[in-house]
Amino acid sequence: MSSSNPTTEPAAAALPVPDSTSAAPAPAATSETATSATETTASRAAAPPTAAKSADLVRDKDVKHQCCGCMEIRRGVTALLIIDIVLNILSAMMMLAAVSMAKFALAAAKKQGRTIAGNEPDAEAALEAAYPLLYVAAALAAVGAAFAIWGLVSVRGRKVRNFKIFATINVLLVIVDAIMLPFNLSSGSVIVVVAKGYFAYVFFSYVDTMRAEKEAIKELELKAASSA
Repeated sequence: MSSSNPTTEPAAAALPVPDSTSAAPAPAATSETATSATETTASRAAAPPTAAKSADLVRDKDVKHQCCGCMEIRRGVTALLIIDIVLNILSAMMMLAAVSMAKFALAAAKKQGRTIAGNEPDAEAALEAAYPLLYVAAALAAVGAAFAIWGLVSVRGRKVRNFKIFATINVLLVIVDAIMLPFNLSSGSVIVVVAKGYFAYVFFSYVDTMRAEKEAIKELELKAASSA
């Protein structure tokens, strides 16, 4: 004889079964977010003090913070030096290319029994006399590129003494350009000298900023060492 109750069995079958799979993602997502935040915080804490931005290092220091009014001074000095390197290299290449093209044109003209300037043979002598000047100009441009590379290496390594020497020499070169300006007076030359003067001012100002950066980095390293 069966003792089952027919009225309770359907009720038990109608009870909803909790879906464990639908509730699981929420804790998992929270765990992933917490893990990601922890990793981000740890990576920031592990970053060396030398990787900090200049603006963060010298925020409360009485030094020049910006270059050209739109970027932090360390980044601006780096950009100016890279531009100077590129321009000097291009200038040296153009000088050497001019000599090569002139020699090629002169040789081709002589081979055909004519001059490169029509009936003006003196132009050939003047052109040949200009070769040494072009070579000197190319050499000066190469020296300028090497000088700018030295300044860039000093900036990247925060070598205060080396960059101070670089900035001082740069100021002296601008003074020489200003003295020679009346002998080659034009709107373009004036703009160039004024721009060089401002850049020399930025370079020289960054000497104090770089020194403050190094002091701030040293303080951060001491704090990190004491807390370790």
